[in-house]
Amino acid sequence: MRLEWLGYESLGWAWWVWILAIIGDDFTFYWHHRWSHKIRILWAAHVVHHSSRYFNFSIGLRNGWAVMLYKHFWWLWMPALGFEPGMITLALIFNALYQFLQHTQHVKSYGLPASIFVTPGLHEVHHAPISATWTRTTAGF
Repeated sequence: MRLEWLGYESLGWAWWVWILAIIGDDFTFYWHHRWSHKIRILWAAHVVHHSSRYFNFSIGLRNGWAVMLYKHFWWLWMPALGFEPGMITLALIFNALYQFLQHTQHVKSYGLPASIFVTPGLHEVHHAPISATWTRTTAGF
């Protein structure tokens, strides 16, 4: 079907397709995460990740079970465009590892790359304790 609609079967495995896959995965992760803070039903699933009093590596792995019911749908555009499933899987793994490493208090900055990439220090602010009023307004209550 992709061949009929887009004129090609696959984007292939070229080095530049890997870069596009990693950028595409990060873009998708960003919007999934942002909307998980803005849309009530998504926040209900995501709040488990933010509900700990501590900021450490275990928080990087902490997700509600409901997230697994819908999260994969966000990435369907990638195979639809022709990214190889194995490439998407590896991009997801790289992103998950990077996101996991953001959940530490032992590293605050990455130096110069910190002007472009999220650092543990910046992500710690994202996880800072919040008041009930702030939660209600950002979650759309």
